[in-house]
Amino acid sequence: MFNQGGWKKARQEQQMRDWFGCVPVYLITIDASYCENTTDREFCRLIEHEWGRAGCRW
Repeated sequence: MFNQGGWKKARQEQQMRDWFGCVPVYLITIDASYCENTTDREFCRLIEHEWGRAGCRW
């Protein structure tokens, strides 16, 4: 979630535009140090969980 209000929110939105060309509705960030120590099954479960939190469906 973006910081609410003021220049911080505007700066975060501009950074998203610079990176992706738009402000995404959802942005999921995953901790790489955690993921490198998970099995494929655990990693998929993590991604599915985060997609579910964002309201995405398979």
